[in-house]
Amino acid sequence: MRIKTDHNIHVHADQVVLSHTPYRQLAKRLGDRPVLISGRGNFHHVAREYGFTQSVSTEQLARACPDALPLSQQQPDDHDDGPCPIHDLGLGSEDKPFEAALLFNDPNDWYRDLQLFTDVALSGGVIGRDRALPGRSPVEVCFSHNDLLYATSFPTARFGLGAFAIALETLYEQVA
Repeated sequence: MRIKTDHNIHVHADQVVLSHTPYRQLAKRLGDRPVLISGRGNFHHVAREYGFTQSVSTEQLARACPDALPLSQQQPDDHDDGPCPIHDLGLGSEDKPFEAALLFNDPNDWYRDLQLFTDVALSGGVIGRDRALPGRSPVEVCFSHNDLLYATSFPTARFGLGAFAIALETLYEQVA
C-alpha cells in the first residue's frame, strides 16, 4: 500500500474500508448461493475473499451466453480455465437461480451489465427465462455506492455507479 512506502506505516487490509467492504456481511447470508457480480479490477478475487463461493461475473455469463448480447464486442478471457459456472455448474438455472446481483464498483461495460442485470432481475435469477415464476423471491440487487458523478482530470464530471443504478432501475421499470 502506498502509505506504507511513502511514510513507512504498516496498514493491514482489515484497517481499510472500501465502498464494497459491507459485502463481507452480505456474504454471511449469500456466500454459498449463486450471485452475479460485476465491477472493475480484481472484484472477482475480492468476492471470493469475502466468502462468495458461487459468484459468476458478467464476463463469465457473457461468454457462456453470447446470444444474450448481440451487440457485444466480448473478448476471450485467456486466464479462466476452470469449469463454466453456467453450463458446467448450473448456476443461474432453475435449480440454482441467482439470488443476488452485486456491483462491487463501476462496471467497464455498461451495455453488457445493464442487459445481464436486467435479465437476471426480470427472470427471477434464471438465465434465458422471460419472467420470474409466481411466488419466486425477487433477485436482490446491491450497489457498493451511489455516487452519481465523480471528478477526473477531464474538465467535466463523469458518470458513476449511481448513474448506472438509475439506468438499471429505469430499464427494469420500462420492461417489467
